[in-house]
Amino acid sequence: MTAELPEHILAALVVLDVDDCTIRFHEGEAPVLDGSALPFFQGLFAAALPTPQERPPLRLELRWQGVQLCWQGESAVTRARTFLSMEQAKAAGGLDFFPGARPGCALVFDSVGRSRYGRRARMANEPAWHKMLDLLGDLGPYRARGQLTGLIQAEDPGHARNPQIIEAALTSGSLRWLR
Repeated sequence: MTAELPEHILAALVVLDVDDCTIRFHEGEAPVLDGSALPFFQGLFAAALPTPQERPPLRLELRWQGVQLCWQGESAVTRARTFLSMEQAKAAGGLDFFPGARPGCALVFDSVGRSRYGRRARMANEPAWHKMLDLLGDLGPYRARGQLTGLIQAEDPGHARNPQIIEAALTSGSLRWLR
């Protein structure tokens, strides 16, 4: 069985620069927890995983809905929660489609951009930071092949586009594996 939503734990592993682990999910899917990668990050960090003394420079630049962000290894990105519109939530049957979902695990925005579920944003531009978190999670399988260095530039990233964005960075040489 393949997990459909592993990106938050994969993002936590990329942030912690872990490339060798086995992940097993109860009932085949990662729990939603608080809708971010933070609980995974905290649990892995608390496990006192060995970390490399010197981390290779890896930089992600993202532009989404007019917001520009840059990530260079900071763990704060793990705080960004899942978000969706009220229409998307209704079409999916409410937040019940996330196993274990509860208030606060996602930002659900109404038609004028106010959060109607999930309280306030945890950080400025939280939806854009969540796009960065998802890009890091989608980078996880590539990171498992070895340490990466370089730059990924992403315009309007999303799970459907992220593999092409990563592959383009690898093809151009702006992102590469350390040998």
